Amino acid sequence: FTHVVEHGYKLLGAERCTLFLHDAGKAELWTKMSTGSKRGQDRLLITLPLEKDSIATAACKSREIVNVAQAADDPRFDGSWDAKSGFV
Repeated sequence: FTHVVEHGYKLLGAERCTLFLHDAGKAELWTKMSTGSKRGQDRLLITLPLEKDSIATAACKSREIVNVAQAADDPRFDGSWDAKSGFV
C-alpha cells in the first residue's frame, strides 16, 4: 500500500496520488495515505460512501480506470480534502 502510493504518482507523472480501498461491508472507499500534503498530514483518514458521486467512487463502481487530467474541472471533484490536507 505505502509503496504504491509513494512511488505510483511519480511513475504516472502525477502531482499527487491517493490509493483508496473498497470496504464492501460498509459500502465505502477509504484511505489513510496520500502524497503531496504541504502540512505533512499524509495519514489523513478519508472515507467516501459509494453512493456519493465522486471520481474515486465512479472508478470503483465501473471497475475501470478514470483518468482526469484536471481533477478540479470535473464536477465530481471534492476539493475539501485538499483543503484539509493543506494541498491547496
